Amino acid sequence: MLHTSAHVDEFPRQALPEREQWPDLEFTLPALPHPPQLNAAAALIDDSSARFGPDRPCLLTPTASA
Repeated sequence: MLHTSAHVDEFPRQALPEREQWPDLEFTLPALPHPPQLNAAAALIDDSSARFGPDRPCLLTPTASA
């Protein structure tokens, strides 16, 4: 079952195959829990900033870091 999405563009969902063709996904590892909806930016950037401190760079480019 698909949960509500925050995406405005409906193309990805409309392009999915029929439900009968989906694989059975089993997320049974207790070390890897996640909610039905996950904000990837918050998980990757905000949580890391809170864990390691806001003064560490999160993006590195050949000319600058942010």
